[in-house]
Amino acid sequence: MKKLVVALREQDAPLLAELVKHFECVSINRMFEAAEANPVEEPTIPWRTGKIWWPQVHGAIDGILDMDDLAGVLVWNSAQPLSRAMCLAAQKRKRPAIDLDSHGCLSTYLHGHFESDPAADHVITSPEMCAFLDSYGYRGRLYAAGRPQYDSWGPIDRSLMRRSLGLPLDLPIVLRTSTWTHSMSAWSRMEECFIYPEQSFIAAMLAIQKTRPVVVVYSARLERGVNTKKLSESLAQVGMTNGYVTNDTDLVDLIGAADVVVSPKSSAAAEAVLIGRPAIIADFRPQLDSWAWEGKGIVPVRKPEEMAPRIMECLLDETTQARLTKEREKGKDWFFGPRPALKGVTERIVQICSS
Repeated sequence: MKKLVVALREQDAPLLAELVKHFECVSINRMFEAAEANPVEEPTIPWRTGKIWWPQVHGAIDGILDMDDLAGVLVWNSAQPLSRAMCLAAQKRKRPAIDLDSHGCLSTYLHGHFESDPAADHVITSPEMCAFLDSYGYRGRLYAAGRPQYDSWGPIDRSLMRRSLGLPLDLPIVLRTSTWTHSMSAWSRMEECFIYPEQSFIAAMLAIQKTRPVVVVYSARLERGVNTKKLSESLAQVGMTNGYVTNDTDLVDLIGAADVVVSPKSSAAAEAVLIGRPAIIADFRPQLDSWAWEGKGIVPVRKPEEMAPRIMECLLDETTQARLTKEREKGKDWFFGPRPALKGVTERIVQICSS
């Protein structure tokens, strides 16, 4: 068997189980071990996280360049430093570099082209992401074959999920999700993306809670180092009642328990569409590629004064709820492609690596 070098996520395990029938799949971690055994001088990288990435990048490049019987490389999100290096090394060997599900859902050029343009020459993803990449001039091959990691996702019983999480059964729940950022994104309108929408969300929920009891659940990304206790205390200090903060509960479970999901422009909004919950994107940047996601079961909030009315409409207005239910049927196919996708994606990878 030829060797396929992979750098995937835990949720890609079913795909990996299919690929081992066709390739000797080599985890990128094996190359890290070789790099650690033969350390090299670290170059000057104009990025404060360079010390984290350099050993991995070095090991990936050397391992791929020296590998016998290389079929290709398969990564998730080939814009990141490690996966970008893997793709470039494969291309140096004239072997295919495949990006699986580039960037997740609802991407944008939040971090500039260096961090957003795939380095792979093949991208297997959803119709939405194919259209997005094509609109920005991506020159590789695009395949709208779907997202295998979502094959098992579907409607969730709200009451059962609330019981399992210990959340109130008789009150509406508004879920506030977060997304990631890093030092290279400092130029990309952080106030309009994160700070102002967050301030507006808190103000909106304080106003709503004065008129009716509503539970607010914050899902804080664990890798961002959020102190859930301090965040809970801060919310209580500004007067927010019925608030829960978590960084260790699966997002799919929280979406299933919610009545409305309020998200930055991130995968959480599209995942709410798949699970069957009203989703709001709260982001005040002027350019959000809205053509790629509006009318697909997601409500835009682009100004502070829109926040409370849109949340209340999603909670109470039957016309809005019916419209979003209808839109979600289109959104599921657009954001996630054919389902189940596992068989088709596996066949596509085998075909690409055999050419």
